[in-house]
Amino acid sequence: MILNLRVDDETYQHYADEAEATGSQPILVIEDRLKRALVLTPNSRYIILADGTRDRMEQILGGGSLKSAEDLLTRVQRLGHVKFGEHTIEITPGQMEEIIYRAAKMGRSVDDLIKEAYGIFARDFFTLIGQVPAAVAVAPPAATKGK
Repeated sequence: MILNLRVDDETYQHYADEAEATGSQPILVIEDRLKRALVLTPNSRYIILADGTRDRMEQILGGGSLKSAEDLLTRVQRLGHVKFGEHTIEITPGQMEEIIYRAAKMGRSVDDLIKEAYGIFARDFFTLIGQVPAAVAVAPPAATKGK
């Protein structure tokens, strides 16, 4: 289908510049953008992570380039806790801010910092187990009345 579409000169120039930079034609750039926008419904909310913001988000989350919204969600969920086998350490937003601050201060990603912490935990696990007081280490779960 052929559609006549009016755009102002500034908007057209933006697409023309993009087309020139990619060796394409403005109409093909506009067509591509319209196809990508099909998933965007008018009554929904969107967050656009462009350039510097996206790069910073990828640095904080670790794991390289974000590929999709699902990828972003998975990485954010991973930040909320650290899991050791079946055991999970919940991390509060304040603690996460501190981890992000420390990682940035060290020039590292959060993912790298958590991997290193896990390595230290794994290395020192039996030393830590030896330091757990006997009463805590063998305490049975609290009994409930009526059972």
